[in-house]
Amino acid sequence: MQEKLTIREYIDSLSSDKPTPGGGNAAGLANALGCSLMLMSLRIAVLKKNPEDAESINLEKGLLELREESMELAEQDSEKFLSVIKNYKKKGSGLSKAMYEAAQVSLNISSAAEKLSKLILKSPLGKMKNIITDVKMALEFSRVAYSGGMINCSVNESGVQNSELKELKCRKDRIEKNFESNYKEVLKNIGNDFIL
Repeated sequence: MQEKLTIREYIDSLSSDKPTPGGGNAAGLANALGCSLMLMSLRIAVLKKNPEDAESINLEKGLLELREESMELAEQDSEKFLSVIKNYKKKGSGLSKAMYEAAQVSLNISSAAEKLSKLILKSPLGKMKNIITDVKMALEFSRVAYSGGMINCSVNESGVQNSELKELKCRKDRIEKNFESNYKEVLKNIGNDFIL
């Protein structure tokens, strides 16, 4: 649905009195924006000068795929949140399942952010000195997506049964460890001039 909206229409929809799109949807789109900034940076700094660079072509492909995945996750977040609301109103046994599924999508958004941070880390940062602020912005968009997914997962965990809760917590821990490691390493590689 949101792919057909203009930016203005999306922002108006996000600020409406409807429950979706909401924060999880925005987190997914933040990751897609981060992918787009990295694509621009890669294309300007490397592929424009050397369109045959195999490493950069593979990185470009990974960023394009991740951008599409992030946009799909934004849509899934809205769908799963509507399912939570529907089941909450019914006050039936389906609520726990709906919250578990919503938590999984939230973690998928955080995982997509982890993937973006890894792709940024793999990028030829040394060749991107003139547009390093765009790279840093892409990294910060990944942090927004990561945090948004983690926050929403924590909210949805409250309605999840114990057996599924353990699985969610293990997955959260792994994503957190990898994201934070990638994030710090990118900042180290970029240099202190760009740390906010």
